[in-house]
Amino acid sequence: MTTGFGSRHGLLLAWVLLDGAVATYLGLYGSNVLSTLMLLAGVVVFGLAAVSGRPQGANLLGPSLGILAVLLVLAAVVPYRAESPPPPAAFRVFPLIGLVALAVAFATQRSLTRGQAAWSWALWSVIGAGLAYRGAIVLLDIQLPFDVPLIQDAAGQAMLQLQDPYMTRVYDSGYPYLPISAIAAAVGVVFGDARWASVVGDVVTVLGVILFARRVGAAPRLGLALAALAVWWSGGFYVTWQDFTEPIMIGFLVLGAAELAAPTSRGISGGILLGLAAATKQFGLGLLPFLPWRTQTGRRALAAAIVTWLVVVVPFAVWHPPEFAEGAFLSHINEPGRAYALNLLNWPGTHVEVPLLVVFPLALVFGLVCQRRQGGPIAAWLAGSAGFLLLAFALNKIAFVNYYMIPMTLILLLILTLERQQVDADPLPGP
Repeated sequence: MTTGFGSRHGLLLAWVLLDGAVATYLGLYGSNVLSTLMLLAGVVVFGLAAVSGRPQGANLLGPSLGILAVLLVLAAVVPYRAESPPPPAAFRVFPLIGLVALAVAFATQRSLTRGQAAWSWALWSVIGAGLAYRGAIVLLDIQLPFDVPLIQDAAGQAMLQLQDPYMTRVYDSGYPYLPISAIAAAVGVVFGDARWASVVGDVVTVLGVILFARRVGAAPRLGLALAALAVWWSGGFYVTWQDFTEPIMIGFLVLGAAELAAPTSRGISGGILLGLAAATKQFGLGLLPFLPWRTQTGRRALAAAIVTWLVVVVPFAVWHPPEFAEGAFLSHINEPGRAYALNLLNWPGTHVEVPLLVVFPLALVFGLVCQRRQGGPIAAWLAGSAGFLLLAFALNKIAFVNYYMIPMTLILLLILTLERQQVDADPLPGP
C-alpha cells in the first residue's frame, strides 16, 4: 500500500471540518463566521478528496481514534445544547466512560496476547456509552415545549388513532415530513416518547456501518471506529433531544448501502431500504439519482426504491391531498430563509437567498463531478449523493445542523469503500 495524503485522508478531514462547523454553531448558539468558514472548508475539501483519484494511503485507524478521543473530551466538557437550564451534570459520565475505555485499551494493548481485541472492546464500549447517552436524554432531560417533538408526538398520536398525520396543526403548514417519520413516531409514542424511534435509528446505523465495513472488505476495527464517530459526532445528542427524524432515515440508508454492497446483491432489498429512507424525509430522494443505473443491480435498486416510495407515500397523499402537498412539499419551498440557518449564505450583515431552481442544478453538477472519479459503483453512488446533498444544504436558506448528518454519514461509508483489507491491515497506535 502506498503512503501519503490520498482521498481517504481528505474525506476524513472533510468530515472533521463539517463536524467542527456543527460544533461551533451549537457552541456559539447560532450562525457565526467560524462555523460558516468551517462549512465552506468542509465542502471544498470534500470536493477535492472526491476527485483526487488516490484512494490509498496510510491506515486511518489511528487518526480516527484520535478524532474520537477529541469528540469524547469535548462532550465531557461542553454541554450538547446551550438552552437553559443546562443538561444534568450526570450526563458527563457517558463520554468519560468512553475515554476510560480508550485509555485502558491503549495502556494494555501491548501486554495482551491478543492486544487488538482490547481496541474492539473499547470501541464497543464507546458506542454503547453514546447510545446510552441518547436514552438518558429521552428519559431525563427537559422536554421541549415547541417545534419538532410536538410535531412528531402529534403525528404519532394521530397514527395510533388511525387519523391522517397531515391533518395535525402543531406546525403552521401541517405535518412537514414523509409518512415513515409519522409511523416511526407512533411506535415511539407506544413506548412513551416519539424520540425512541430516533434512538433506534442510531442503533441501526451503528450496526449498518459495521455490516457495510465487512461487506466492502474494510478493516473491522476501522468499521467500529467510524461507527463510533457516527455516534459521537457533535450534533448527535442535540438531534436526539430535538427529535429530528434524520436518524430514522439514515438507519434505512446505511442498511440499504450494506445490502447493495453484498457480493450476492441483486439490488432489490437494498432498493427497498433506500425507498423507505426516501419515504422518511424528503432529503432521502437525493439518494436515488446517483444509484448506478447503468448496472443491472443498480437499475433494480432504483426501480425497487421508486416502487417502495410510491407504495408508502401515495396512500397518505390521496388521503387528504391539499394538506399532504402543503405539509410535505409546499411548506418547505415557501418557507422564508432562516436567520439562524447553517449555510454558506449567512455572513454578518448579509441576507442572501439562492432560489431552489439555482441550488439544485448546482448541487447536481457538484454531485456528478464528485461521482466521476470513483472506482466502483457503490463508491460512485456514495460520493455523488454526498456531494449533491452537501452542497444543496450549504446553499439552502433553511438548513440546520441535522441536515448535515446525512452527507456526513455518506462520507464515512465512502471512506470504508476506499479501504483495502489486508493481513494486519489495521495496526494499532502505540508509543
